[in-house]
Amino acid sequence: MQGKICLVTGATSGVGRAIATGLAERGATVVLLSRSAEKGRFASDSIRSRHRSADVEAMEADLSDFSSIRRFADAFQKRYPRLHVLSNNAAVLPMTRRVTADGFESVFGVNYLAHYFLTRLLLERLLESAPARVLTVSGSPGLFRRCRIDFEDILSLKKYNPVSATVRAACAKVAFSLELARRFKGTGVASNTFHPGIVRSNLARELPAAVRPLIRFAEALMKEECRTGVELASSPRWEKTTGCFFTGGKPVRFDADPAVGEKLWDLSERLCGLERIRPVSGLGV
Repeated sequence: MQGKICLVTGATSGVGRAIATGLAERGATVVLLSRSAEKGRFASDSIRSRHRSADVEAMEADLSDFSSIRRFADAFQKRYPRLHVLSNNAAVLPMTRRVTADGFESVFGVNYLAHYFLTRLLLERLLESAPARVLTVSGSPGLFRRCRIDFEDILSLKKYNPVSATVRAACAKVAFSLELARRFKGTGVASNTFHPGIVRSNLARELPAAVRPLIRFAEALMKEECRTGVELASSPRWEKTTGCFFTGGKPVRFDADPAVGEKLWDLSERLCGLERIRPVSGLGV
């Protein structure tokens, strides 16, 4: 990964931190995207303390605010001429319904829509840097074979349930990842989604106080690495693989309805206020 520039969201803990560390170990230049400048510096210092030659930098953006995401994307592109890996990992899990600065339900807004927006803002840079990769963390493929995106209440206006909201956002991330692959097949930009396995995270901070000790005890037994994510981001074996669902370090069979991905993409464009972008023509898409 020498000479490769990687951007990792949610990089101060959990899956994002594990992927950022693994890429830094392999010689990549890694940008840690964090809402908190202090936590970003702590994470980058921690990675350097373990790997003295690590080339890491923390940058700040609030994924619950489109204006903050846009400012970050502009700053990143001014600083870095290329982007070879974009790893979308950041997530929130509030117990009560909250809204983002732009008025979206926060789980859908941060876990999914912010990553769609960020990816779109950096898409031209990814295309210019091809071969490039977009990784989107999701969960067990078995769950997503059965779940459906409720387009009628995608922002949880009728009823909010934290588990349902999290599953809905995760389903959207899977559909987005596969639709991105479909639209840009043949361009050199690969898009895949993956199940990270059991990785220690900080999501327990949002859970009720009564269950936090149990979760923290369980997390103490979890790993601080994400081999599937790191391999998907760095291994030459997967450089040209796109439109797949990875778990346990390899792609698995996963049939998705392209109509759902297209509908979600069009809706996301409107919600983000972006100009319509059509699939790349003449490339078998």
